[in-house]
Amino acid sequence: MLLVYLVLAGQYESWYAPIAVIHGGPAFRLLGPMAVLTGLRIENNLYTQIGLILLIALSAKETPF
Repeated sequence: MLLVYLVLAGQYESWYAPIAVIHGGPAFRLLGPMAVLTGLRIENNLYTQIGLILLIALSAKETPF
């Protein structure tokens, strides 16, 4: 999440806009995949983490600012 925040801060050239973007959409969009991963008892390995980071990035890209 810190990496995503820093990338968005550089993209928006603001320290406050990424907070709204992260809390507005992508954070809530991670609840579903995390619930499924926990429910299916899939371990949190490197590939899972890369997929979640890509999901955060795609969610943040869809948010209009």
